Amino acid sequence: MQEGRSRYNETVAALQEALDPPHLEINLAARAVRCGSRAVTLKPAVFAWLVWWVRQAIAGQPLKEWREADAGEYLAIYERIVGMDSAALEHAQKRLAHGMEEDFFQQNNSRLEAAIKTALGPAAAPYLLARQGKKPHTRRGLSLPKEAIRVIG
Repeated sequence: MQEGRSRYNETVAALQEALDPPHLEINLAARAVRCGSRAVTLKPAVFAWLVWWVRQAIAGQPLKEWREADAGEYLAIYERIVGMDSAALEHAQKRLAHGMEEDFFQQNNSRLEAAIKTALGPAAAPYLLARQGKKPHTRRGLSLPKEAIRVIG
């Protein structure tokens, strides 16, 4: 009986959370992400990717296709997160030495969305990247208004 009541309470809480206005909080120093009231754990490269998208949204930038993504901006964010002596940073710098790669762009979008869906389940929708247009010119970006985004640090 207790287990049934617990599941019911979890379901009600999830539905209530899904109805609450979305709010994204990024704490750069702690490498922490909160979507509404829930923490989302991201690997450093994916965390940097989210921060890159957040900066685009806060600046009022339109959705982007991979050709428009600035690899240097992403690498600067990633360096701030992992440090300049990181082997992972060095690998990313080599991979993006000639600018953004389509595979890199798509893989990081997929990893970000998978992590958010895993952490939030049905409440993930407002935090996922919006899509606009058709392949090969699909544009992506956060659809959250900048007022719903807070960056600390």
